[in-house]
Amino acid sequence: MCLELKTHKFQSGERALELTLERTREASNRLSRTKTYGHFIGGEWVESDSGKTIPLENPATRQVLAQIQSGRPRMLRAPWKRPPPHSPSGRVLRRAQRQVLLRAIAQKIRDRQFDYAMMETLNNGKPITDAFTHDIVGAIGQFEYFAGAAFHLHGDCADFVDATAMVHRKRSA
Repeated sequence: MCLELKTHKFQSGERALELTLERTREASNRLSRTKTYGHFIGGEWVESDSGKTIPLENPATRQVLAQIQSGRPRMLRAPWKRPPPHSPSGRVLRRAQRQVLLRAIAQKIRDRQFDYAMMETLNNGKPITDAFTHDIVGAIGQFEYFAGAAFHLHGDCADFVDATAMVHRKRSA
């Protein structure tokens, strides 16, 4: 019996992806190398004080993809006593700064859209085409939406045909 392997091409917004078995195998191998991840708190990566990790497994193979450090609530308390490194004097970021930051995050995700789709596939077994065309695009859209919201949401209700978004923004005195 001969199995014919084809290239699958699909479009997501302005991005096209040519999906081959070789490309997905290479990405799967590269992204499946077990790593241990800490927590990003107060602008820096910190290790857990618990000494415990939680395995993140591929549900299809039970292969451990990564170890996530198990944190405790008290880890979150200490960093907020000092100003974050990205904010002058610890004040809240200005709207323009927030917009630039959120757009940069969206672009970083877009630049690695295939990798994030593959991670989503490995993590929960979802077809990569769904992860690439829906989930990752949705994540990018959230960052772009809130980048624009920095200037345009003033207690208004935005009505969308296919979704609901509610944001409450209170101006500080």
